[in-house]
Amino acid sequence: MTFQENDQPEVQKSAQSARQGRRGLPVLAVLVGGIALAVAAFGLLGLFNPGEDIAERAAVERRAAPN
Repeated sequence: MTFQENDQPEVQKSAQSARQGRRGLPVLAVLVGGIALAVAAFGLLGLFNPGEDIAERAAVERRAAPN
């Protein structure tokens, strides 16, 4: 059994107004904000976890290499 309300008039909408959302500034702001947060996260990771120093690694390898 399905539930139908026959006393309600049928709603007529255009294709544009029936869409869930519109493209525009709010969508662009969310996309740009997400990218900015991702770039900031990678920057903070690089700042606090710089990894190996290439010059230091080369010096260690020279000392460890047999003569």
